[in-house]
Order: sequence, then C-alpha cells, then structure tokens
Amino acid sequence: MRLRTGWAVALAAVLAAAPGTAAWAGVAGSGLAGAAGAGSPAASPLAAQVLAAPDPVLATDNRRHLVYEIMLTNVTPLPVRVDRVAVLGAGSGAVVASFAGRAAIRAIMTSVASPHAGIDVLPASGAGMLWLDVSFARGAPIPARLVHRIVATVLVPGAPARFTMEGALTRVKRRAPVVLSPPLIGRGYADENGCCGQSDHTRAIQTVDGLRFLAQRYAIDWVRIDRQGRDYLGNWRKNRNWLIYGDRIVAAAPGVVVETISNLPENTPPTPLAGLTLQNAPGNNVIEAIGGGEFALYAHLQTGTVAVHAGEHIRRGQFLGRVGNTGSSTAPHLHLQVMSAPSALVANGLPYVFGKSRLTARVLNLAEFSRDVDPRPARLGPAAPPVLRRDELPLQADVNTFTR
Repeated sequence: MRLRTGWAVALAAVLAAAPGTAAWAGVAGSGLAGAAGAGSPAASPLAAQVLAAPDPVLATDNRRHLVYEIMLTNVTPLPVRVDRVAVLGAGSGAVVASFAGRAAIRAIMTSVASPHAGIDVLPASGAGMLWLDVSFARGAPIPARLVHRIVATVLVPGAPARFTMEGALTRVKRRAPVVLSPPLIGRGYADENGCCGQSDHTRAIQTVDGLRFLAQRYAIDWVRIDRQGRDYLGNWRKNRNWLIYGDRIVAAAPGVVVETISNLPENTPPTPLAGLTLQNAPGNNVIEAIGGGEFALYAHLQTGTVAVHAGEHIRRGQFLGRVGNTGSSTAPHLHLQVMSAPSALVANGLPYVFGKSRLTARVLNLAEFSRDVDPRPARLGPAAPPVLRRDELPLQADVNTFTR
C-alpha cells in the first residue's frame, strides 16, 4: 500500500506536531522519505488485507457478484475516519464500485466484534472490516485483479489530516461455481438468510487458532411458506408447527460422506442448543465431499433422521435426513453451504449455483419475517422474470419452487 505523493509529507508533518503521535510520525516520516518516486514504498496509517480472493457468481438479479472482505487496522494512536472506498481494476485504474460519505461507509464497515453495527471511524490502534459485494452486469468484463483506494482522515485534534492510499490488492479467481441440484423438493422455499448483501451469513466471520474464516459467505437458510406467506401455523414455539419441519433433504450433488452427526436434541424455538461449540453449532448434519476440493454442508437436521454414514458414496438426489431445529438454530430450517474444507466453520465459503429452479416471488418484509421471536408472515412481491432460472445463486428473500 502507498500514500499518494503529495499527501505523504503533509501527513507526516501534521502527525509529528500532534501531541502523543511522535512515535508513529517518526516511523511514517522515515518510511515516506523516499516516496517521491512512483510505486515507492510508503508508510500507511491503515493496514488493509483481503481475507480471501473472490469468486464471481451469477445470481438471480442477473448480475455477477464478487463477495469478499477487507480486514482494516488503524496503526496510529489517533482515530481514523474512512471517507471513501473505491474498488478499481488493477492496471486499468477503472473504478468499478465506490462508497462515499458517512452513510455509505457505515453500510459496509463495522468493528470486528460487532459485524452488524456500522461505523465510519476506526479507534486508535483499532481494527475493522469492510464487507464488500461488488456486482457486474451479466455480460460485463470483470477485472482479473482488484485494488482498493481508501480516502481517510486522521483525526488529529485541531488539524485533521486527510490521506489517500491504495492497497488490499487481490486477484479475482476464475473458478466456475459448482452446479448443485436443490436439496429440497416442492414449492414455497424462501431464502431467509443468504447472500449477497448484509446478512447473518455474509458477516459470520470466525477466528480459530489465530486465523479468520468465513465459511458461511454463501450459505442459505431455507424455510417453507404457504400461499399466505406463513412459515408456521399456530404456536411458533413448537417445531411441529413449522411448515418445513420434517421435510426430506436430498443430496445436492454426488459425492462421499465425510462426517455426520445425528444425536443432538431438538431445540425449542427460539432457544438454540446450550453450550455451543465449533463442533456442535451445525447441529445434526451431513458433510459431503463433492469433488474439486469442495464440500457441502447440510445442517440442523432432525434428531435421529440422518440416513447416511461417513465413507458412503451417495448419488445426487439421495435421501439424507429431515429438516430439524438443532445446534445453533432458533427455528426449523435447512442450512446449506459449500466450503473449501470439511468443516462447517473453519473453511472458506465458496459460491455455488442451482442448475434449475423456479423463482416465484420475493419477500418484502424480511426483517419481520426472519426475526427470532414472534416472526410475521412474509409479505410477497413479484420476482423479476423469467420464472425458470438456470445456473444461478438464489439471493436472500427469493422464494423458489424446486423440482427434481
């Protein structure tokens, strides 16, 4: 990363004059002394690193999405306000996405500890995350590499210092998403928690053994609704009243079963399993190796219904178990994700598409519909045509009909 020539000397000078910043300014001054030449190394008030190189995936909005994260660290003893983030094609310098102003930054930046509470200021020596969803029209070219221009202000008392830096270089992977068949068969399956904007899954980062992972980046929580938008009938605190409870789950791809759990108890909505760990958070589940170093997870299955075993070769469409409410789950649903390792949480989340589905509606009141306590029926709106979709990733709030 480097500071734009011209800002470097000014920033170092301001910091050097500010109380309590002498140590950092000294480092910055030495690093910036040779910054006159293009591409010369320069000290930066922020450290920025992409968590994992993104994979493009075509979604049901007819756009190809790059979903990825940038880890930010403020290395100064003063607060730093982020004013603008631009995503550029490395080499061409063309801006492909831009986020400017307090509201736009707070929509994509949070602290590490609170991934749903937007911020635009990193505290002194503090860390944060940028959560990016950069999308392109279906036929538009996608750069092979991306770099990020961050305009920010070091909040020096009485003399704020603005700077511009470029960094967080990442390649864009050219891997084609794995093509899955739907794991459920029937109508009214709603994507209650999924990609690609802000959701519990897209921001479910985990730190394990000193490393960060986002295995749930493209995960989907499926529930089933009726024509009135209801996903339960009667008392929502009873599992059996949820329409999806007990639905058959089938293999979304051929493969080999790596691991299963089937003996965890059912939860009572809205209370998840007590004593959650990395191991029992998925509840009763099946992990399947689907080839190419990729793995599918089917999670929160009903107690005692898992019908396959580790080492078993399974075919597409084979019965795996029934939808339940186990592990880190507040109501019956099926959690599906694809990841880079046979672990529900310690892996990199990978995109996938369904070979065929029918997009029938959109949920318009997702927050009310998906809340844990006393959820409201879905208010349904029309989905963009066409109804028949091929090789697309369902988006959060999509309602689908799945056939064999």
